[in-house]
Amino acid sequence: MSKFQHWPAANILALYRLADVNDVSGNSHTLANVGTVTFGAGRVGNCALFGNANSSNYLFSFDSLGKDLSGEAGISIWFLLQTLPASGEVQTIVMWASTTGTARYLIVTYINDSGTKKIRIKCSAESGNVIDKAIDLVTNVWYKLDLNWAATCEAFLNGSSIGTVSRGTATVTSSFIEVGGTLASDFMKGNADEAVFFSAVRTAADIRRRYAFERGMLV
Repeated sequence: MSKFQHWPAANILALYRLADVNDVSGNSHTLANVGTVTFGAGRVGNCALFGNANSSNYLFSFDSLGKDLSGEAGISIWFLLQTLPASGEVQTIVMWASTTGTARYLIVTYINDSGTKKIRIKCSAESGNVIDKAIDLVTNVWYKLDLNWAATCEAFLNGSSIGTVSRGTATVTSSFIEVGGTLASDFMKGNADEAVFFSAVRTAADIRRRYAFERGMLV
């Protein structure tokens, strides 16, 4: 076994090491490389390098991972910003949309809202149903974001809760997942590593333990 322990198999729909576009969960949800995403040294082994002036690069699949987002789900991802958002700018870290069952989507972003930088997580709504956490992230530092998706959604940064909100419903016309952008816009200027999509929520204790374990891993 490598120095970085593999995720346990339970409830994992897709597991992207982001050393390439492959899903190593065994479920074969391969990503498309749109633009010129490259891969190089990251938080754990190699990662996806979107670029510090990214205006076109992202990873994408027309695939909701077979998941109905009217039930429980979850995401875990490491990210690093090389350039902070300018006023009014949105940088998307990860997005998941599904038309299966009740149409819903979730978008994890870092934004500059008239000078206030925030992690903003939209839970199937443009307003309301949103987790907003004002926080000044630092460039070239790795952060871990976990999201539990259920009737009440909860987000965690580096193992600590940063907010909860009731999820809404939405009009979406296709199912997909995307890392580093939102429908070919709002591109992230930085890197992403270890993106995991779950079919269930995890306990806060499990999220804290996993972050503590991964934090001790060397690149």
